[in-house]
Amino acid sequence: MRSLLIIAMLTTTASAEQKTFTGKQLLAYCTSESASIEDISCGFYITGFVHGLASAKEELVCLPKGGISGEEGRAIFVRMMRTTFKEYPIDVEVNAALVASLALQFPCKK
Repeated sequence: MRSLLIIAMLTTTASAEQKTFTGKQLLAYCTSESASIEDISCGFYITGFVHGLASAKEELVCLPKGGISGEEGRAIFVRMMRTTFKEYPIDVEVNAALVASLALQFPCKK
């Protein structure tokens, strides 16, 4: 499962010409000074993403009953970007990075 997610991330890489918001950019926002515009933007982005994911029909990620908070999603994302994805130098589109981070934390059992 982990290999499949990493392959999926690598095939959705962001090119410089696309001006795509990337996982590394969101990580920089999420680790910026507390209460800065970047910090607040990170919180809103991940909260909205988690709420959207919870209401999605597809089971890319199997969140626990009751879902998770934006802050929990943020902590998972930051931890995964600093550890699991640190060894992959290719930057990916932000939503791919978020899905992969959460899917590794909350995999769907088949």
